[in-house]
Amino acid sequence: MLRHFKGRIGVRAALVLALATAVAGGVAVAPASAGTATQVQICVGSGHDDIQKYDVYGYNQNGDYVFSPKDIFDTRINGRRCGIVPDWWWVGWVSVNFYTSDNELTGTRKCFAGYEFGSTTYCNFD
Repeated sequence: MLRHFKGRIGVRAALVLALATAVAGGVAVAPASAGTATQVQICVGSGHDDIQKYDVYGYNQNGDYVFSPKDIFDTRINGRRCGIVPDWWWVGWVSVNFYTSDNELTGTRKCFAGYEFGSTTYCNFD
């Protein structure tokens, strides 16, 4: 009898918690963090002036297969135009799409993001 009573309390507690979560607006999701993932900085050489934007897709720090928004090259490193999608973290192999200023796809390349905690991987395409 006591075991049956405890089981009912557990089920009721779970239901109350689920209802409270729904009323409060759902489960809070933490923003992307380093975990075991890295950020990816994309760089293109000077011979690729037609390439103006890029996006990245692959597995994120949560194990989800995702596409980043398109981003621009906003910095220069060693003569290359570079950019990094802020607050996006990647694990393993990722693909990078390159676009013209008119959003025409010009090509796709692969890059290994790695698994190092909180680091940045540099994917240089010359």
